[in-house]
Amino acid sequence: IDLAGQPGGDRIVWKCGDSRALTDIAGPVDAVVCSNSFFHVEDKADLLHRIRPLLDPHGVLVFSLYDFLFQPRVPVSWPYHSAKEDQLMPLVLKRLAEEGVSISGRREEREIFTEDSLLTLFSSCGYSLELSGILRFVRTTQERISFFRIPVVSQEVFPDVPYDLLDRTLERLGDVSYIAPVERSVFAFMARLAPAGKPVHPRNRA
Repeated sequence: IDLAGQPGGDRIVWKCGDSRALTDIAGPVDAVVCSNSFFHVEDKADLLHRIRPLLDPHGVLVFSLYDFLFQPRVPVSWPYHSAKEDQLMPLVLKRLAEEGVSISGRREEREIFTEDSLLTLFSSCGYSLELSGILRFVRTTQERISFFRIPVVSQEVFPDVPYDLLDRTLERLGDVSYIAPVERSVFAFMARLAPAGKPVHPRNRA
């Protein structure tokens, strides 16, 4: 985005596509960005194979994983962070129970990667992989509530709860100003096409 605003940025073309059907995007492209979406894909190997023909030989695939979806060999610690018990989700579940819907917790099922399993996935699909950075951010309670209101998210987190009922439940939460924000880490990765016929080695391990 920053490059697009600089002189010569008009040569940058940004296209959005559905990961389930990439036929509307013609390659080669310099970069494919899975913006907060790679972990939602059920068949990740199939997606990686379909991205390969789109990438320029020197192109990159950029994606990220939340800290609860990726387990590096060496845990990441933040000196000024102390984990706080989540107060929002129990409140949402309590309000749903009052509506007659009993849920014990978040019911979404996502694949959790270890460092080795992530490297194995990408190397088996012909990519080298590197960790490009670790981001730390704070998500406010209102941001989390607005996130739950996104239909596709509500279907993942509360799969058996009708959207209208969930929306009404979120409206009934009342004053949530006392609920502390949630701190998260995000691991950012870059993958490149591995040269044909050569073994794949990670350029940088997490």
